[in-house]
Amino acid sequence: MTAPTPTEDALQLFEDLIEALGPDVRRAQMMGRPTLMTGRKMVACLNGDVLGIRLGRDTEPFAEALDVDGAEVFQPGPGHRFKDWVAIPSSSGDAWMPYTVAALESLRA
Repeated sequence: MTAPTPTEDALQLFEDLIEALGPDVRRAQMMGRPTLMTGRKMVACLNGDVLGIRLGRDTEPFAEALDVDGAEVFQPGPGHRFKDWVAIPSSSGDAWMPYTVAALESLRA
């Protein structure tokens, strides 16, 4: 399975997100996609122009994120549904930061 290529705009949003989050996160490459890591845990994954964010399906941030315009349960490929992840398109990129912060906070709890 080939990973979809993000547009320059989506890639820039992703790089800006990593920079704004500071030294506790780093950029990595997993499954052929740019990912955001903290320690050894993947927190977010850029799949084309969609950011998948690991929020946990039974959490309030997960439910709220699904209300973001264009958001859905993250599916990085056919038949590969990540039930604890929400996919938010770059067209709603202003939501990437608060939900990524929520994901990071849940990992630290």
